Amino acid sequence: MATVVCGLAAVVSASPVLFAAIRWAGAAYLIVLGVRALRDGRATASTTAERNSRCQAAAGGG
Repeated sequence: MATVVCGLAAVVSASPVLFAAIRWAGAAYLIVLGVRALRDGRATASTTAERNSRCQAAAGGG
């Protein structure tokens, strides 16, 4: 396993284009994760608000 890692490191360090491609792919992946987290956060917040309003209505408070 260590030899594979060393071999990949040698290939990547020898090729600036490959290094840049991997770096951009990593950045794009992080952006996708961030967008998904924001979308999920919004859905969770709206779902929580709906639950709270239903609970208040059921308790006679709203």
